Amino acid sequence: MIDDQNIRGYVRLDIIDHVKEMSQLDDTLREMMYSIINTTEKILIDVFDPHKINLASLGNITPHIHWHIISRFKDDNFYPNSIWDSKKRNNIFNNSYDEILAIKKQLAEVLD
Repeated sequence: MIDDQNIRGYVRLDIIDHVKEMSQLDDTLREMMYSIINTTEKILIDVFDPHKINLASLGNITPHIHWHIISRFKDDNFYPNSIWDSKKRNNIFNNSYDEILAIKKQLAEVLD
């Protein structure tokens, strides 16, 4: 979970190895990565009930594979624009302990 008071339900998934592109992963690891992204998206929908989920894999500044899985809400500080755009509002959001625990529990159940 990313602890960002501008966005609730924001997860960043990193591959530890410094691989720049998804196409450079072997088939098994790439399929596993996509599966984890899909599972995380479903969990965020279950826990946060967002208006939309955004998926992003940019890596221009940090050139190794990492995915941003972002819950979007109509009242979030950037909606409807990208979270990397200028803020439109100044709401403060926090992921509650219960939300974080629910995400960790559901991910652990799937990944074990």
